[in-house]
Parts: sequence; C-alpha cells; structure tokens
Amino acid sequence: MAKRRPSGDGMVRKREDGRWEGRIVVGHKDNGDSIFHYAGASIADCSATKAGYKSFIFAIPAFAMPFMFVYNPLLLGEGEPIRVVWAGITSIIGAIAIGACTQGYLASRLTIVERILLGAAAFAMIESSILTDAIGIGLILFVAIVSIIRKKRNKDTTHAIEEPEVNE
Repeated sequence: MAKRRPSGDGMVRKREDGRWEGRIVVGHKDNGDSIFHYAGASIADCSATKAGYKSFIFAIPAFAMPFMFVYNPLLLGEGEPIRVVWAGITSIIGAIAIGACTQGYLASRLTIVERILLGAAAFAMIESSILTDAIGIGLILFVAIVSIIRKKRNKDTTHAIEEPEVNE
C-alpha cells in the first residue's frame, strides 16, 4: 500500500500534456484518499505570476471588509436600528464599488478615471456619515450612468455595423 501524504505536503509535476501542475494536500477523506487543492496557473494556462496577480486583484474587496467593521461599529449591530440598516446598505454598495473598481467593469468596461472614482467612492462609504455616504453614492451613480450609456451606445453602433441581408 502506498504511503499516505501528510496534510500540508504538496508537489509540482509535469502533466502528460506538457503543462505544469502544483497541488497540496489539505486533508483526507474517510477512505484515506487525499484531498488536493490545485494551483490556478496550470488550470488557467498562464504564468504563475499572472495567476497570482489576478488572484490578488480578486481578493482586494475581501481584504477591505475588516476595515469596514473597524471604522463602522454600526455594522456589528451597535446603535439605533435605522442607522444599523443604513450602514449595512451603504457597506454593500461600497463593496460592489470596490469590486467594480478592481475588476474594471460595471455595466461596461471602465476607464481608469472611472475606476479611480469608484475606489474613492468605496473608501468614502467606509465611514458612515451623511456627507461621506452622499459623496460615495453620488460618485457611484455617476460612474454607473456613464457605464450604462456607454453600453447602450456600443450596442447601438454594433447593430449599425451589421451588414444588411442580400436578397437574390
């Protein structure tokens, strides 16, 4: 019987198709088989640097969440119920804004200026005050409207470019 790999043990190997694969043992099933997590670079068929960078970008909104709780104790339910609900709503909107900022997409592809505005709006909404929430929501609405208009304009120009049918 083969020796069982301990948890935390991993390996890197070259697959039959020529790509490299990295995996690590994270646990074992009841029957003794290992449970693996695989490195994303081999699955995405890209360099490990690019996969790591994209993973970091995807995780930025999750890293921002603890700061929301630190700077806004209303999110923990401490305070008047209406303020707690409002803080929850603005935090969700702020999380969506920072996600759109890092991904570069809302209703359409965002420009660098729109991404900066969304990032500023998201950070403005961490502190729960009327002024910062108004600034954040205003910036998000502005970028969302511009993004929706751009999407509609691109859709309209796409239809205009299509070649007409030729009847023979």
